[in-house]
Amino acid sequence: MNRQTWYYFGYTRGVMQIHSSNQEFLDKMIVMKPNERRLKVNSGESYIYMVSTDVKKNTFVRKYRDIVEGENRENPDADFPERQLSFC
Repeated sequence: MNRQTWYYFGYTRGVMQIHSSNQEFLDKMIVMKPNERRLKVNSGESYIYMVSTDVKKNTFVRKYRDIVEGENRENPDADFPERQLSFC
C-alpha cells in the first residue's frame, strides 16, 4: 500500500458503492455475479455492493485533495494527514 493506492466506499439505502485505484481489486468485483455481491446479515439491513461510477469517485478524490491541500497549507511540514476519509 502506498499514497497512490486508495479505496472509496459509499453506502446509501442498502447499496455499498466501491471504487479504487487498485485495478486488481476492481476486476474481482466486476467479474462477480449480482447474486454473489449480496451480503445477508443476521441483524440489520442486508445490502449489495457494486463498483461505483467515475463521477462519484472523482467527487470523492476532489474533496479529499481539498482537505489535504488545506491541511498542508496550515502545516506545510505535514507528511500526510491523519484524517483520510475512506482512504486505506
